[in-house]
Amino acid sequence: MVSDTFYPSLLQKHVHFHPSQVKCVSASNKKALITANGETIEVDVVILATGYDYHSWIRPLTIHNASGEELVDIWQASDIRGRYFGLATSGFPNLFHLFGPASRPSQGALSTIAELQAREIIRCVKQLSTLPGQSTMSISREAEDQMARTIYQGIKDSPFAQNCGGWYKNGKGFPSTLWPFTAFRFYRLLEKFDKEKTWIVESSEESIK
Repeated sequence: MVSDTFYPSLLQKHVHFHPSQVKCVSASNKKALITANGETIEVDVVILATGYDYHSWIRPLTIHNASGEELVDIWQASDIRGRYFGLATSGFPNLFHLFGPASRPSQGALSTIAELQAREIIRCVKQLSTLPGQSTMSISREAEDQMARTIYQGIKDSPFAQNCGGWYKNGKGFPSTLWPFTAFRFYRLLEKFDKEKTWIVESSEESIK
């Protein structure tokens, strides 16, 4: 919440902050809410903010690979898969994405990360366009694992990994959405990877139908 007045308003004497989820409106008192912990609270105004489930990622869209694995299931279950700069996931050839796991900037501009991801994706697509038939590119598990380790080392002792809540934490309490370094380091690390070893390229003479 970016505001100069919102947080001070919570400190006023006539304002009471209840950090519990709302279960329902009371059946016996239409001016009262019942919270998830069973407390009944009379209110003057109810502001309905539905929020969001960031860790549903791209759902309701579903994407499966040749093994039948669903992309979001993999991202939710693993702290490794999808963490190659948030732009590719091993086992999903020719699938590129922006702002996958561990690529939302914890500092700096979102657009900078998006531009760096897009530039690498364009490079891959251009390379694919020079290959015959049904050629594919997929990120290697080794590159994915290496980036996952780098990200973990960067975020494990950061404020985002401490004992507090946040939209960036998954069901296990780990900040799985955030890039813990600067955008400049994103650029430097992405440039550092040997593209020939990072990407698995498989060529086929068959034409795409």
